[in-house]
Amino acid sequence: MAYAALISLEHTLSLSDNDILNQIDDKLLLHLIYDIRNLQKILRRNLFGSEERQITEAVRRLEDAFESHVQSEIMDGDDDEMSYPSTQSQDLALEVIVEEINLFIKTVKEMKKQLHNSSLSEEDNDAAHVSSGVDHHLDEKKSTIFGLDDDIISLKDMLTGNMSGLLLVPIFGMAGIGKTTLAKQVYGDPDIVSHFECRVFVPIGPKYRLRQILVRILAQILHPGTDTTHEESKEELLVHLHNCLKSKRYLIVLDDIWDEEVWDMLNDYLPDDKVGSRIILTSRIEGVALSISSESGKIFHKMRFLNQEESWHLLCANVFGEENLCPPQLEKAGRKIAEKCQGLPLTIIAIANHLSQTEKNLEYWQQVANEVHIVIGADKHVSEVLSSSYYYLPQHLKPCFVYMAVFPHDYDISATKLMKLWHAEGFLESWWADEDLEYSESEDSDTDPESKDLAMSQALENLAATDPVSEDEDHAMDPMSDIAMIFLKDLVSRNVVQVRERSSSGGIKTCNVYSAFWHICIREGWEDKFFYVINSYANQDIESQRRICIHNNTLFGIKDVRKSMQATKNAHSLLCTGPHHQYPVPIYLSFGLLKVLDALTVRFLKLVRLRVFNT
Repeated sequence: MAYAALISLEHTLSLSDNDILNQIDDKLLLHLIYDIRNLQKILRRNLFGSEERQITEAVRRLEDAFESHVQSEIMDGDDDEMSYPSTQSQDLALEVIVEEINLFIKTVKEMKKQLHNSSLSEEDNDAAHVSSGVDHHLDEKKSTIFGLDDDIISLKDMLTGNMSGLLLVPIFGMAGIGKTTLAKQVYGDPDIVSHFECRVFVPIGPKYRLRQILVRILAQILHPGTDTTHEESKEELLVHLHNCLKSKRYLIVLDDIWDEEVWDMLNDYLPDDKVGSRIILTSRIEGVALSISSESGKIFHKMRFLNQEESWHLLCANVFGEENLCPPQLEKAGRKIAEKCQGLPLTIIAIANHLSQTEKNLEYWQQVANEVHIVIGADKHVSEVLSSSYYYLPQHLKPCFVYMAVFPHDYDISATKLMKLWHAEGFLESWWADEDLEYSESEDSDTDPESKDLAMSQALENLAATDPVSEDEDHAMDPMSDIAMIFLKDLVSRNVVQVRERSSSGGIKTCNVYSAFWHICIREGWEDKFFYVINSYANQDIESQRRICIHNNTLFGIKDVRKSMQATKNAHSLLCTGPHHQYPVPIYLSFGLLKVLDALTVRFLKLVRLRVFNT
């Protein structure tokens, strides 16, 4: 969540008192602003890996230092009896801020060095990733298939139809829904094998190298012993590919495409000799598939979820084998389990594998039926398949997506409320063009004080511009509301969020995270200290959490829970997202840095020492 933390820090700096900013060395402050903007650009390209958490920690410490100073000033000037005294003097606060700025700059420098070294290492090992033949996935044992018969017939008809020109057929749908399975079934179908003179199946994935893709395609076209592609440039490989496919009826499957770059590269070099050649693309991102399909007359194939009967048969086939016979006493619980998998083949097969390895008794199956999402959440294969949908989200969408798990599992979230919370949390990045800050780490003795002041003023104005306010008070939220809706629709297009109900005008009324993704959001939220769900009496590692959320509001009435919450001094949000609790509950909080409070479903008997800043 480094990107979200940087956006939040920018916002905090833009709201900070000029008095404290003026006390910080101009060069140091400009260096800080430059690093914030530069890191955002690097993170947009998803170049950092595990190092992101180090950056996040440094950013949060710095932001807390600035906000603690603001808190101290407010408390020192507050004559209310309920106020409490500042714990830091002005000088000590400034010293802490400067120390944290230097630590942040040092962390950024180390991260950039690690990034540079890892980039060099990837270039050195580039050849090691090149496949020498047909992808190994095609050699795997074929899975039992349910619900794809009509899809296979439809796709075969498109591939073998009378249209002589080159035809592009994108297939899209959620991760684990069966896109690759469908493509493999059609690719290996005897009718398809005999129809095409040349067939190629190449997996792409989110991290790829264009040259490697060309090498893998040519490796499947060329006869063994004639491959000289490793010595050719990318441009030479494209020409080579064009010549190899010339006058042939070919079928190319590009599996798991995440962006349009691969297609844009290949498009001009794939010959269309009017002999009925075909291209199949699979993607979990609807926007990518539809954009590419617009070039081929908007022909595409959208994958559907299995219905309840298909889900049940798939579960039985993977639990009981070819006989597909479920004992009568287990059928009711088994059908409930299949239904809770929500028609996703990946999760149905995962839970079936789990059930096939346990005793087949009614008591255990009933237990699983009540905890389907927990069993799925613990499955490593499911996590591996789905996690990439999160890891390769654009940086500005990651916090919005993970944040949806502050609501209970399978909870229908009001889209309006969700977008307001995104705005309150500071997730909505401005899409107005940012002017790059020009900064040099070398000393510039020729720069006069007035120029430095002007540079500082421009830098801070740019920071303030990231939180635009409409001149029309009635429409002050419109720009951010529009951005929030764009974000939400993008998450839906990427098949990680589902629309549960639409308004009369066709807009999104309620939504939630697909069940299979919910545990990934919970895990990422906890590991990144992004939010913490209080769901028991014992709450470990709660002290350093950024957001505290409660799915069961009755926990407020438990003394140990309240005590653990009081230890959370740096919490910026308190989110009570569980069902409405009709009885008043006692609560005693002292969240000095609290920004967001959502407690409409709770009746507080006593609410003291609660202050909200930067609302």
